[in-house]
Amino acid sequence: TRLYLRQGDLERATDLFMHLPSADTLRKTLGIIPPVWTGAIFLQIELALAQKNYEQVILLADDAFAILQKFNFHLFVYQVLYLKAQGLWMLGRTSAARDVIAQAQLEAETRKSVWWLWRIAALRAEIEIALGNQSQALALRRQAGITLRNILEHMPSRFHDSFLAGDLVARSLLEKE
Repeated sequence: TRLYLRQGDLERATDLFMHLPSADTLRKTLGIIPPVWTGAIFLQIELALAQKNYEQVILLADDAFAILQKFNFHLFVYQVLYLKAQGLWMLGRTSAARDVIAQAQLEAETRKSVWWLWRIAALRAEIEIALGNQSQALALRRQAGITLRNILEHMPSRFHDSFLAGDLVARSLLEKE
């Protein structure tokens, strides 16, 4: 499903997703193995984001956040917050998006999730631009670019193209510096 989403094939992504067990089913079947059923939750949120159903993104993210808190499983909290911030941002709720993405950054930094920090910084930069904070936005874009380059430096070069495929934000960050 995620591959089809990255390729922009929403119809196939939706069709395939409909054939997967739900996160709730996985959670009930597998019990407390969060990495398995959180993947299903994230797919559902990402699909809602691709479908431009931003209210649904926020609701699903709030549900996922509550579930992760209930199981005291904080590893994926920054991802949920990032997705929620995207939903808020797309609905024009800029101040709320700013608060949520700042929280996502704190969580990602706490977990040392470099993989997500560049995405978070890039979204924060867009939000800061909308709020008129150009210097803060520039600093965040620079931070995102540095983090992204660091990831690429530590990744075998044969994976660079597939990592960057379809990610216009990543390509933009690399071109700006």
